[in-house]
Amino acid sequence: MTGVLQMADNDEFGYGKVAKNVKKSIKDINIESDIEICLDIPPYKFSLENSYKIGFTTWESTEIPSTWIYSLNNVNEIWTASKFISDVYSKYTNNPIYVFNHGLDAEYLPKKRSLKNTKTILFIGDELRSNEELVVEAYKQLNINKNYKLIIKRKRPGKNIGYPGITIIECLYNKDQMIDLLYSADVLVYPTSGEGFGLIGLEAIGTGLPTISTTGWSEYKDLITVSIDSKLSNSKWKDVHNGKMFDPSIESIKNSILFWIENYENLIEIAYENAQIAHEKFNWETVNNKIIERILKINSDQLYMSSQNNMQHIQQ
Repeated sequence: MTGVLQMADNDEFGYGKVAKNVKKSIKDINIESDIEICLDIPPYKFSLENSYKIGFTTWESTEIPSTWIYSLNNVNEIWTASKFISDVYSKYTNNPIYVFNHGLDAEYLPKKRSLKNTKTILFIGDELRSNEELVVEAYKQLNINKNYKLIIKRKRPGKNIGYPGITIIECLYNKDQMIDLLYSADVLVYPTSGEGFGLIGLEAIGTGLPTISTTGWSEYKDLITVSIDSKLSNSKWKDVHNGKMFDPSIESIKNSILFWIENYENLIEIAYENAQIAHEKFNWETVNNKIIERILKINSDQLYMSSQNNMQHIQQ
C-alpha cells in the first residue's frame, strides 16, 4: 500500500479517513501475489517493480490535469469512488476502471431531529466548488434570519460575512465535534459543484439531518432529502478544475430551502429513514468487501498466469 495508505492513520477527513478504513478492512486478507494500491493523486508511486499496480484516485470535474494521463495509463487498473468520475477517467485510458464507494463511520448515528421554533441551517466547506457564497446570498435574499440561523463551518480562515443570523466557525473539528455540529443543525445546505464522493453529505445524511444538495455527481442521490437543480457547465475554477462541473442556481437553492421550510416535519421523517438506509448500504464493511473481492480475484488471476508461465517454461 502506497501513497496516503502509507501515512499515519487520520480519520478526520478526506483521503486520511478512506486510508484508515481501507487498511483496516484489508489487513487480514491472505494473498500470495505482489499487488500494490496507491491511494493518492498522480503521479503514483510504487515500491515494487513487477507488482500488479492499482491507482486509487477521486476527482471532481469532467477533465483531469494533463499531468495525470501518463499515470492512468501506466498502472494495471484504476479505482475511483463514483460512476461519474469513472466515466471521466475512461476518456483518458483503456485500462480497466472499478468504482468502490467510500463509507460511513458507524459513529454518525441516526437521530430524528426535534421540532424547533428557531432552526439552524448548516453549510460545511472551504473549497470554492462548495459554493459558500451562494448559500450566504440565498439566506440574505430569503430574509429569514429571525427564525433561521446559518452556520458556516470552514477548516481555515475565509471571508468575513458580518450579517445578522450568520455564525462562522473556522477551525478543524475532530470527529466528535463534527458529529455534535451535525446533531445541532436542522438542515445541511450542500450546493457543491462536484465531489469525488462527498463524505460531508453522506455523513450528514447518516445522522438523520435533512440534506439539501446537488446530485449529479452523487452515488447516494436517492438519499438526498431535497435536490438542488444544477446543470453541467464550464468550470468557474479553471486553475484547479478544467472541463465541466455542476452549476447550481441561487434560485434553486432558495426554492429548496423554502421547500424544506414548508415541509419541515415531513422531511424530518424522510431524513431519519434515509439515515438508516445509508448505514446499511454504505457502512465501511459493506463497501470494502467489494475491494476485498477484487483483490482476491486479482490474486487468483495472477497465480493462474504464473502457473501457466511456469508450465510453458517446463514444456520449452
